[in-house]
Amino acid sequence: MTGASAGIGAEYARQLARRGCDVILVARRADRLETLAREIGTETGRKVTAITADLADPRGVRSLLDQITTLPDMLVNNAGRGAYGPAVEAPMETVLGMVRLNTEALTVLSLELGRKMAARGSGCILNVASTIGYQPVPYFAVYAATKAYVLSFSEALAAELYPKGVRVFTVSPGATQSEFGAVAGVPAAFAGFGAPAAALVRRSLDACERQVWGDSYIDGALNRAGTVISQLTPSFLLTHFTAGLLRPR
Repeated sequence: MTGASAGIGAEYARQLARRGCDVILVARRADRLETLAREIGTETGRKVTAITADLADPRGVRSLLDQITTLPDMLVNNAGRGAYGPAVEAPMETVLGMVRLNTEALTVLSLELGRKMAARGSGCILNVASTIGYQPVPYFAVYAATKAYVLSFSEALAAELYPKGVRVFTVSPGATQSEFGAVAGVPAAFAGFGAPAAALVRRSLDACERQVWGDSYIDGALNRAGTVISQLTPSFLLTHFTAGLLRPR
């Protein structure tokens, strides 16, 4: 479970433990990770392991892989970050860190563990994308592009690994109540709304277990309708409309 210290990641950890799983929590913030590990262990009685790693750094990804001595039944790639504002004004360090975390770390973990799952003949990889990945989004340009990558990569990998007994399931949340917006610098006018993280996680895990949504799940009827509309609307019109809506005031 990457990005496990808060928000959606913490909820995946809680709910998977409640469903009978031992969990490995991975995040940068050691204090929050250890606190969550104790809470989950006390509540569920499951074994909870906390690993501190910065997955925006390739060395952190390698360190994590070296510490996973037993191949898990499930990998949840949830770690990610966003940044709101004009792309050309973002510090390059911020941009490259976002790309490495959102795409490179997810890719390396999916392929390294997916290869071993395929050799074993079983396993599940759950990659967290976003409805924002279904269209170009000005002022979230890099973040939206990374989530478009997650969608494309995950759905292709799902088709490759299916014959080998490994499921790759992509979850695309819409707006979700978490600290993501505050960390990304989203204006207060756009913050504070969305689905509760606990409800999103419950629905996505149910969909993954029942396999009723194929290889990709979009959370919420309005979000599913929105992605259909975005794919039918000329990209030029939609992108410029979104730019006007999200332009910093």
